[in-house]
Amino acid sequence: MIIKPCVMSAFPSSCIGLTWGALVGALFVCYYGYLSTGMVDRYPKMLWHKGIRYRTNYKKLPGKPDIAITKYKIAIFIDGEFWHGYEWEKHKPRIKRNREYWIHKIEYNIEHDKKVNAKLQADGWIVLRFWSKKVLKNPEYYTEIILWYIRGEKESHA
Repeated sequence: MIIKPCVMSAFPSSCIGLTWGALVGALFVCYYGYLSTGMVDRYPKMLWHKGIRYRTNYKKLPGKPDIAITKYKIAIFIDGEFWHGYEWEKHKPRIKRNREYWIHKIEYNIEHDKKVNAKLQADGWIVLRFWSKKVLKNPEYYTEIILWYIRGEKESHA
């Protein structure tokens, strides 16, 4: 096992007041580079049980899709509402703290998502983007959407 160095500026003082869960989460992010919302981990298992084989966080594709079904060239992103600007124009005025930073960050993410979509589509991939809370509320519905695209790909190649 290779241990990655954790670079957290002023680690002890930044941890004062954190709950144990938040501290563990911060260390997890530091070690693995991400912290899953849980939906990204649980949702693909529904596809697996339907017989769909996939890759998660597929690094060979632009944007590192949450789920990549390579056999059918389908890239699936389960985007967090805040980070990817769900109803952005409505929520943008509600940001009160560090507005300049967050507005720039979220608008960059929105533009980056568009570029990733264009790159993948140019390479012949079907790109599906779902909002995480919607998937969480109705995972069966979004599984059916994916299966619909898979059936369409099967028929087009038959």
